[in-house]
Amino acid sequence: MQEVSLGILEIVLALSGLLLGWQGAAATTQPRFFRAPIKRRQGQSPVIDVTFNHRQTFEMLVDTGASITTITQAMAEALQVEPTGAATFRVASGELVELPMGQVPTIAVNGRVMKNLTVAIVASDEDMGLLGQDFLNQYQITLKRNVIEFQVH
Repeated sequence: MQEVSLGILEIVLALSGLLLGWQGAAATTQPRFFRAPIKRRQGQSPVIDVTFNHRQTFEMLVDTGASITTITQAMAEALQVEPTGAATFRVASGELVELPMGQVPTIAVNGRVMKNLTVAIVASDEDMGLLGQDFLNQYQITLKRNVIEFQVH
């Protein structure tokens, strides 16, 4: 039987790696835990930066009640997202609305990337898109005062 001896520093590093989802030397560039700074709040909802296609960043409202990510018409034009169809959604007021749908090659929060996300395009009078459950549901989310913590399920 081989005896293993770990120093205090090695134990602390191993435990912190477990808590943060790191895997020592095999750590990936997309750890299981990350944070996104909250820039401000609109109402009670946090606003964070979201990067599309590795090149354009927009402020978006984090909406845990939205089933799908939405972008504004202005964002769609800037990202050159062409509608590929439409879908009907029930909005917070209970009203049914039909929205054009398109696809973005990548969407990223603090460097964590999701590819080929289908998004709804909302009317041009909206000032900000919504980051919805289609992105958020892969994480356990903790809202804090100045950051949102994301941890892979």
